[in-house]
Amino acid sequence: MKPKNPSEIVCFLIFAFLAFASVSIIVSYWAGFFFLSTPLILVISLPITFFLWKKFRPEAERIPLEVLLAALLVAGICAFPLLLATPYYMGSSDSFHTTTLRTLETAGKIPETYAPYSGVSFTYQIGLHLFAKIFADLLFFVQDYIVLWALGVLLAAIEAILVYLVSKELFKSEPAGKWAAILFIGTKTIYINMYFGMFHRMLGSCLILLFLYFFLKKNRLAFLLVPAMLMVHIAWTVNCAILMLVFAAFNRQRFTDLLKTVPFAFIALPAFLMDIKIYIAHFSKILGGASEAASPVQPLNMLQFTVSYLLSMGWAVGALFGLSLVYSLLKKRVDRNKLFAFSVFIAGSFMHYFAALSGLTIENELPWLFTLGGIFFISLVFSEIKLEKRHLNYLKILVVALLLLGFSTSSYVTTRIWGTKISPPEASFALKFKDFDPELKTAVFLGIPSAKTAELSNKVPYNAGEGWFLPFDERLVVHDQAYYRELEKIKTQEKIMETKCASCVLDLNADYAVIDIEKFPALPGKSPVLEQGSLKLYKIR
Repeated sequence: MKPKNPSEIVCFLIFAFLAFASVSIIVSYWAGFFFLSTPLILVISLPITFFLWKKFRPEAERIPLEVLLAALLVAGICAFPLLLATPYYMGSSDSFHTTTLRTLETAGKIPETYAPYSGVSFTYQIGLHLFAKIFADLLFFVQDYIVLWALGVLLAAIEAILVYLVSKELFKSEPAGKWAAILFIGTKTIYINMYFGMFHRMLGSCLILLFLYFFLKKNRLAFLLVPAMLMVHIAWTVNCAILMLVFAAFNRQRFTDLLKTVPFAFIALPAFLMDIKIYIAHFSKILGGASEAASPVQPLNMLQFTVSYLLSMGWAVGALFGLSLVYSLLKKRVDRNKLFAFSVFIAGSFMHYFAALSGLTIENELPWLFTLGGIFFISLVFSEIKLEKRHLNYLKILVVALLLLGFSTSSYVTTRIWGTKISPPEASFALKFKDFDPELKTAVFLGIPSAKTAELSNKVPYNAGEGWFLPFDERLVVHDQAYYRELEKIKTQEKIMETKCASCVLDLNADYAVIDIEKFPALPGKSPVLEQGSLKLYKIR
């Protein structure tokens, strides 16, 4: 059936957008070891998407006004920093997603290293970046980090709507779906992901929710989302696997249907082969007890860890979850649906603790799962409240106010609105540096954040392994000569900064030096070619 009203058109577009995202990621991965030509990717992906859509087209659903408003509010909160707080740039985001996107652009295929930025192995999951590259190429007149930001805002809004659709279908309750979308406003994870620039997490969560929705609807497009999830990030496959195993435990008649989706994971073989050497190396270190990146979490401080991850839901959502749990126990209103929701919460919590204890790299992706379980549980409890429509609307407004209060009182989230990785003067100078010399050249940054300044000025930082300019973690890259070379560069720059050896800067293999003279001496025998306050740009060679 064709969509009949604007809200159904929105639903239709969301399904089509994520179906195209999945197809284009799969096509890009398989083709990417030979070429990454956006026109060719589109020529292949669009017909495949059209064919699958024609054959398995899902029925668009009406999206209630309060759900659309909740989605817009989430999108507005996500968009606020770049639009008003730190205009035209993201002041708290990690730079490595932009670097990864630029590496793909430069290489024209999936490369083996991060050249020209570094010789470090190119082993981070890149499903999101392959999808973003299509828009970055089409919108070549827009900065690539703005493209990533726009995708993040869009995915945040889509996730709120998908939470409604999944809850409504899963529990056969429209009120539960509406409450789930409203509660999503107060979840910390979506804003942490947005402000840190963790856009792959946002795409992964949308794919999981759409997979579950299509699975519930017995729509075979669900099969398409399995390899796409793996290609975006293995953590989202883990989240999905846990969620679906809990679902199968409560719906054993669907277990066979769930098993039928597993073979489609083999479509993600290129992504798995790219990552397998990292997983093997990391697990061997864990088993040998030699992992340098092991988490400080220990069994004895489990209570402290539990409190911290409950707060990671957002204190308002966490408080509503606690009250809903107590209410259900006291009233003895724990039905099958609530048991399922609580089981998702427990399974997600356990897996998060295990990942933190063992030092697995997926630790930070797992709070999404127990947060989802908490939202499911609260929405089921609130859907049982019987009030007149007017009073029910007042209650919804009150809950939204509480959720916004929870957001506004979270210093962890709100401080990141104003930028934690680069200040406005530093960002302004970085943009001027790019205007002065837009070419990709090497620069050393002293007294100024190297990763974000290099990202905004389109430069290669001398110490590319510092400040998350690259996904530079012992658990994410191959420990080859390039890895240890980056470690040496970090130590060299730290020593120069510590000793204030200005003449040593002239011996570095760099084209430029950017110095904050309040924190480091001016270069001897050199005059600045660009100045702004205490920030000076020197041409070394």
